[in-house]
Amino acid sequence: MAFARNMLNAGLHTLRKAQLMEISLNYDCFRRIYVAKTKTNERRVIGCCEVVEDEIDLSPLTDATINIRGVGNRSTRPRLIIENLCVAKEFRRAGLGSYLLHECERASLKWPLGNGEVYVQVDDDNPNAYSLFTSQGYQFLFESECKRTTFSGGTLLMRQESMTKKTLRKSISSTRDILL
Repeated sequence: MAFARNMLNAGLHTLRKAQLMEISLNYDCFRRIYVAKTKTNERRVIGCCEVVEDEIDLSPLTDATINIRGVGNRSTRPRLIIENLCVAKEFRRAGLGSYLLHECERASLKWPLGNGEVYVQVDDDNPNAYSLFTSQGYQFLFESECKRTTFSGGTLLMRQESMTKKTLRKSISSTRDILL
């Protein structure tokens, strides 16, 4: 508990130096983007995260793996996914990532189809992000193979490479479920 309190204090210290903006984009789905900027430099973004309504393929799960609402229609049901959580290197380990994550979780409570579930997908080669999500109550569901596009050699050449991503889930039915 003391560790969590210290992390919260560190996060609040960072946020005193930062400014959080919420950007709501209403296309044909629920989408909220949170951007943290430094107060001294309007153009300096120090972190961002988004929560979006999208379909997520849960077919690698077996019914015995976990009790998920709506398992009969796994791949076509819209779900909330937290994506693109990133924090500038010099602001990491100070609670800003957790704060951005909490804002996305709070936004999930406003989702019109709110089924109380939030998902994240983490690249297998990003153990720090995986650790952040598990420390905030997300539970591992499964791994899946996918492709990602990368830029090679600092040029404009793009290539596809195989990778593994981990899918995690958290139940959120009220603000009490959001870890501080």
